[in-house]
Amino acid sequence: MGRRTELSLLTKRIDHLKRTGTGLAVAIRGRRQVGKSRLAQELCDRSGLPHLYFTTVKGASVTESTTQFLTDLTESALPNDRALLPSTPPPGGWGDMLRLLAGTLPDQPCIVVLDEVPWLTEQDDTFDGQLQVAWDRLLSRRPVLLLLLGSDLHMMQRLTAYDRPFYGRADNLVLGPLNLAETAAVTGLAGSDAIDAHLITGGLPGILLR
Repeated sequence: MGRRTELSLLTKRIDHLKRTGTGLAVAIRGRRQVGKSRLAQELCDRSGLPHLYFTTVKGASVTESTTQFLTDLTESALPNDRALLPSTPPPGGWGDMLRLLAGTLPDQPCIVVLDEVPWLTEQDDTFDGQLQVAWDRLLSRRPVLLLLLGSDLHMMQRLTAYDRPFYGRADNLVLGPLNLAETAAVTGLAGSDAIDAHLITGGLPGILLR
């Protein structure tokens, strides 16, 4: 529901991949329950492109996260050759894992989603530096749309700030609540009832659906 503008913006990024064969990164931030994950999944589904969707578990260790990432990568349609994937994650943590990802990307346009990036930076304070190195040397040369999602607004702003390694490498997309017209369309209400619904729910899609 709604999100036509955001889907159009992201679809244009995919069109760029197809034209140029080079990568693009987009950092999507917004409060919880605003629909970041659903937007990214909807884009993956509508595009029909091979994709990897990885969601970070808060409090997990680097080993636990890279193990789950490798499992998700193996089970996805993304790897160009699954025979190149190891059975266990590389010992170098996220730096080696991002290099492994780059080596398995297909030659065609694809999408990689990292959901709740701030929790990755909590696990490893060098993550954004490792991401910058892997992006500059490997990932940006491939036709991949990298979506970096996060609900911690401050940490997501810091990810692409001037004094951080990933500065200038990702477009920023701030995802806000649905507007009043979208709330009215979802609830089937009009007039003051629609306004009441919007004030009560804050325009948050998850709450509106319930």
